[in-house]
Amino acid sequence: MRIARTAIQDVLVVERAELGWHCEIDGRRVFVNQRQIAPGTVMPGEGHRGTITLTAEGAEEVRRAIRQA
Repeated sequence: MRIARTAIQDVLVVERAELGWHCEIDGRRVFVNQRQIAPGTVMPGEGHRGTITLTAEGAEEVRRAIRQA
């Protein structure tokens, strides 16, 4: 079974936390946890922008968090 993936561009990693990353996406700060990240994704370092790849389920969770932020 393949894991559907969604790339989100221009993500600012604000800081690394124990279980994930505090990120700024679309001008909103959200927490992205390790479970939401697609296998093989290399996260940008703290204070850097980049593209992150999420699992399909993780992308939906992040979109919900952005809408609520």
